[in-house]
Amino acid sequence: MGAPGDDWMVSVALARVRAGSTDVGRPMKARRLLLVAYDFPPAGGSGVQRSLKFARYLPACGWHVTVLCCGHDRRPLHDPELLDELTPLGDAVRVVRVPGLEPAGVTHLAVAAIGGDRAGLRWLHERVDWRLEPLARAAPLPEPAWLWSLAASRTALRLTRSQRFDAVMTSGPPHSVHLIGRTLQRRRCLPWVADLRDPIITNFAYSPRGRHLHAYWSRLESSIVREADQPVVTCDDLAADLALRHGVPPTRLTTITNGWDPADFANLPAAGAPMPFRLVYVGAFYRQQSISPILSAFRELMGTRPELRGRLLFEHVGSLAASQKRELRGTDDAFLLRRGYRTHREALATMTKASALLLTVPPGPGGRLCIPAKTFEYLASVRPMIALAHPGTSMDGLLRAAGDGIELVAPDRPERLSSAIVAAYERHCAGAAPPSRDPRLLHDTRRDVLARRLAEVLDRARGTPEATPDRRNQR
Repeated sequence: MGAPGDDWMVSVALARVRAGSTDVGRPMKARRLLLVAYDFPPAGGSGVQRSLKFARYLPACGWHVTVLCCGHDRRPLHDPELLDELTPLGDAVRVVRVPGLEPAGVTHLAVAAIGGDRAGLRWLHERVDWRLEPLARAAPLPEPAWLWSLAASRTALRLTRSQRFDAVMTSGPPHSVHLIGRTLQRRRCLPWVADLRDPIITNFAYSPRGRHLHAYWSRLESSIVREADQPVVTCDDLAADLALRHGVPPTRLTTITNGWDPADFANLPAAGAPMPFRLVYVGAFYRQQSISPILSAFRELMGTRPELRGRLLFEHVGSLAASQKRELRGTDDAFLLRRGYRTHREALATMTKASALLLTVPPGPGGRLCIPAKTFEYLASVRPMIALAHPGTSMDGLLRAAGDGIELVAPDRPERLSSAIVAAYERHCAGAAPPSRDPRLLHDTRRDVLARRLAEVLDRARGTPEATPDRRNQR
């Protein structure tokens, strides 16, 4: 069953942009936002969705957008059709791609300078990037994207010198993009909105090489929280953590969650065949975000409930890190379907056809400070869910308020996962009715609604005393 569609919202938004107004009878004086996001389509993956959707829907809120992103196409995930979403917006959205000095950027520049046929360029690209990437990661640098931020800062300064901008927004990770926002705030007096899609030093994947890099990231995080005119985070738990650790009022940080787009769910297939039962996970497994508890649960069920063989499957759509691949066994083929990376639309189609969806967060403290971006598309898919969620967190509260058909399991109690899987399987076999979802929650987490919230944040950043040149000059 697909999500409730609001196709008319897209048509209305486009009509408002073309007409130059946000409300009937009220002319719109468009403001201009410089949105800095290293990854942007044609790059794929969940990390590009937030910036893409803000760029798509902000023009209807009175903000035209110039996106500043990396200039290379050396991305493991590609989804070029995502750019089609911006085509109808015309000049309201502009994308500026900046070649940088990070390994992929240097490789791109070198290959472009040499020229040649496509096959030869691909071979050369692989050879050069394969050698540069390990060197950059071994160097005493914060991250490879830090090298890109040097070139991007120069481009941003040039853009803001030749064109009027009303605000700059930086969206990380990679968190080196925030250096560009801080530079424009200090040198151009631009209001700076810093969007932290993930934690920095409390991220479950955080592993700096040495104390000097930990000190660097700690200083950068403090600078973002204290100096950005409007720091934005994706869940209340992260806002509370940052406010506590950096000694600022919680009200200084604004939460704008991730979301879902009704337009993305148009014409998607309904639920698949009743059997076999397919528990679907969409996303990557890496580091503490481990596939191991799921494999253990299915192995246990295959051993204790042999009648489930061929009737109970785990389908993984997404990438699997090398360390995670070592967890696999040959016997896992009895239940494991590995689909690899799929485009965003293909991933959504898999969600809507699933018998049930699996949502996970890591068991450690870092897993308490995030709500996976796919959560909202899972909810909009209106499928039964099994979620590993820390009790008492923002994610736990969201799922409890979302509706029925959601089985919650604490990440530090993975032994309970197998019983949750069996319960979902038995409800499915009994012909349980489709789950319900809270209409207000679905409305409030639509991408166009979230863009309106961001527009309010941008307007607030422009109008606050912190955004005035006089105060900036005192820094």
